[in-house]
Amino acid sequence: MGLMKAQFCGSVNLTDAEEVFRAIASVCGSAVARIPDGETGERLRWIFWHGERLARVSQLAQVTPSEPGYLVPTFRLCAGVHPADVRLDLGYAEAATSSYRIFRRLQDEGAIPQSARFQMSLPTELALTHMFISSEHQAALRPVYVAALAAEIRAALAEIPAAKLSVQWDVAVEIGLLEETAELGAGYDFNEIVGELRTHVDLVPAEVEVGLHLCYGDIPGEDGRGHHWREPDDLGLLVRIANAVLDHAPRPLTWLHMPVPITRDDERYFLPLRELWLPKEVGLFLGLVHFSDGVSGARRRMRAASAGGLEFGIATECGLGRVPRHEIMEVLRIHAAL
Repeated sequence: MGLMKAQFCGSVNLTDAEEVFRAIASVCGSAVARIPDGETGERLRWIFWHGERLARVSQLAQVTPSEPGYLVPTFRLCAGVHPADVRLDLGYAEAATSSYRIFRRLQDEGAIPQSARFQMSLPTELALTHMFISSEHQAALRPVYVAALAAEIRAALAEIPAAKLSVQWDVAVEIGLLEETAELGAGYDFNEIVGELRTHVDLVPAEVEVGLHLCYGDIPGEDGRGHHWREPDDLGLLVRIANAVLDHAPRPLTWLHMPVPITRDDERYFLPLRELWLPKEVGLFLGLVHFSDGVSGARRRMRAASAGGLEFGIATECGLGRVPRHEIMEVLRIHAAL
């Protein structure tokens, strides 16, 4: 294997974007091709900040309240409102352009390698509609959300040069629904979900890097740390999704990310990678870095991952938003050591 790169999935439990940029760049340097802003502040809990934004959309009515924890409010179309009349401001472009100004300044100062791109992480429309929109209006509002996400990317590109931008799609809800469908024998259609993912890939202009973060969630447990909602049996479903997207994607992907539970240092977990039709230009990142067993545990999982027969870079299995703040720098040092 040649020079390995490291990939960061989005959230980082530090104070603000500048602290995130400085921390990742100072520890990992040129081993990182793209750097996120950490999704700090209200964005640290992935999409769960959208409830307050939707409450301000005059064409929507709130039908259930938010509750403590990860239960979010749901909304429906107001009576007599056509879906095309709904105006959504998702807030991602505003956050990205604000963070990019800091990123650009730090590159000019030499604190961030010039080769690094700024990473903008986005949820899919299915994540947003499934989580926040009443079931009877989800289908009607899905095109509205696709258009809103496209508008966020265009707005970000008004300030961020395409050659400096990477867009990551967070694919978590889709995987949960497909796993549930497999268990129940009915539900969401695989081809429909893959088609939607191809649509999302195509929203990103060709000059901009685009990647898929295939995720089993990062829900806080009783210990406050993030946990998968269920542990994958192996990488089989993620390989199937990736192959289907890669097979007919309107534009090339730049990278794929797949999670690796801390307990999986067995070759069986990685064997489905032998079926991954990965073009040479697409990077594969495996989320095998865990704080609890550090460099030695990651190396065990790396050896097992070699059974997949592919070159890969390293990552954590999800973002670092639920990692205790005092552990963040050590997690970065594990990346650097590997």
